[in-house]
Amino acid sequence: MSISFKWIIITVLQVLVLYFIVPRIKGIKVSKNWIDSLIVVLIFVGLNFLARKFFLTITLGLAGILYYITFGILGLILNAGILILISKFLPDKIQVDSFSSALLAGFFLALVNFLV
Repeated sequence: MSISFKWIIITVLQVLVLYFIVPRIKGIKVSKNWIDSLIVVLIFVGLNFLARKFFLTITLGLAGILYYITFGILGLILNAGILILISKFLPDKIQVDSFSSALLAGFFLALVNFLV
């Protein structure tokens, strides 16, 4: 499977997770429009990529080691922070009320990446 095809599958699955599963989490409201879910996922993926590259560069690779030592908990915290950030700038597309809700939503979005 090529990288671009895999990326498309992961993006579509993350949109489905954001559209169908994440709204069932108490404390998160997602727009009923699937285009809004696509926009949120694309921003989430972009910010996640940039943040991980930034932390790897600034810590000279130590962040990658810490990620594996903590069994990915740092990645889940980063996902939660990014979801909260997106909700602050795009409140009409996604609203996150608490960090724990964002952490659970970030877990489901990361689970898609892990399974595919």
